[in-house]
Amino acid sequence: MPVLQVAKSGEPYTTIQAAMLAAVDGDTIRVMDSQTYQDGQVRFDTPVPTLDNVTIEAAVGQTPTIKGTSNELIDFGYTTGNVVDGFTVDCTGSGSNYGLSFEDTSQSCIISDCTLTNCRSKFSEQAHGNKVLRCKFTGVSQFRVQNTAGLTENQFIACEFSGFTSSAIIMLSGGTTGVYGCTIDGGRSGNRPSESYCADSGGRRCRCRRANPWMRAGFSKVASSARNAAMASRSRRTSARILPTRSARSVDSNLIS
Repeated sequence: MPVLQVAKSGEPYTTIQAAMLAAVDGDTIRVMDSQTYQDGQVRFDTPVPTLDNVTIEAAVGQTPTIKGTSNELIDFGYTTGNVVDGFTVDCTGSGSNYGLSFEDTSQSCIISDCTLTNCRSKFSEQAHGNKVLRCKFTGVSQFRVQNTAGLTENQFIACEFSGFTSSAIIMLSGGTTGVYGCTIDGGRSGNRPSESYCADSGGRRCRCRRANPWMRAGFSKVASSARNAAMASRSRRTSARILPTRSARSVDSNLIS
């Protein structure tokens, strides 16, 4: 598939948005430098024609930043199979806006190997089968799983949450949302630093200690250490099978089950 290369200079496109306007389904957009891009929202459904199975990735060895304060800075919208990989996403100053959004009918979309700073995020509406893979969330980076019909089979895999003062993941419904092999350091004010919580719609909390890095929506207490060890081991194998690390490949959405 064609690769549309982006850089502040020396490449055909100087903004991610310009490359998206030129892209068609199945293309790869590759950012070739480590500059900061503030050229608008990375939205796969508007203002560009709806794009499916498009990968926006950082070139190996580069760490570009997507920065902005607009609502839904990265939005998968009504699309299928899109991937964002290898970026720092800085939403500092965005207030109550969502920096990352899997909503509407987004399906089988992925954000992987990204660091999100001060980005409120959400799964909502009829988002199905999406994955947040090996991402780091820092600062005010609460992730809300909304209470909406049709929200199914979304997953957090091998993610890290740190530096926040409220719940890292809010399960307003959860449905079949799963949290596998994740580490959460921090939590609600008043909690011990070694614990953190995700809240479900019944007001209970599913708890994850750093020693037991695994959670599952709907659990209100720490699973047994043996089960945690088994699940963490399984999540590592699953993560490796689903999507190799960036050092080993360019992201290929066809690898995602």
